Amino acid sequence: MRRATLLLLVAVTACATSPENAMRDTLTTILGRAENAKGGAVIVTSDGPVYLEGLAAWDDAVLGRRVKAAGVRVRKHVLPEGGKNEKGEWLQGAEGPQDVLERATWQLVDSP
Repeated sequence: MRRATLLLLVAVTACATSPENAMRDTLTTILGRAENAKGGAVIVTSDGPVYLEGLAAWDDAVLGRRVKAAGVRVRKHVLPEGGKNEKGEWLQGAEGPQDVLERATWQLVDSP
């Protein structure tokens, strides 16, 4: 019984401290370029795109400009998974979850 408890504790600790989990559900600030993507508005950072939950697209006045956003960063599916349908036809989609900033507030960091 003690061995099983110890193994469970080790497994939970390893998951809780993994680099992937360290980024999840944490308040963060990101800096990047405002762009529109198939799944909605994103901020393109040096680590890749981060979707802003609830924002379908940037206004033309913001598009392409540098922005700073703060919110809770999570990984979840914004885009459908790719693959094949029942007929064997390829479906467009993305593999795995995407980075998303929930409850985000943002501001411009440059002038036009």
